[in-house]
Amino acid sequence: MEGRRYHWVLQGLDTTVVLDLPDFEPQLFAMHAGDQLVVVDSGDGTSAALYSRRQVATVTAFDLSPMRRSQQAAWDRIFVGIDFATPRPLQSAAMRCHESGGRGVPAKQAGVRRHWSAGTVH
Repeated sequence: MEGRRYHWVLQGLDTTVVLDLPDFEPQLFAMHAGDQLVVVDSGDGTSAALYSRRQVATVTAFDLSPMRRSQQAAWDRIFVGIDFATPRPLQSAAMRCHESGGRGVPAKQAGVRRHWSAGTVH
């Protein structure tokens, strides 16, 4: 089954990266400039591979966390029916780009100008 794949490259510093994915316990990765972290989430499970100049890839498999799943289920019950952060049709966009030639001149006759206008989303 195909899923999602995320790929990060750390540039300019050495640090510990905290990977906090829903349904799993947070994982810590000690990373150095130039290291790469690749996370694969598929039907077969979720895993992370750390590619470092200092060592060959380190792979971490994620185990589901019953506590985190329970917390998420509780939040889902609280927010049931709330339409927060859901995609809306393009026509309801609050900002739109319009093309015009200015002063009522069709865009094709004059150099096309683009301007933004704000609207209210209902």
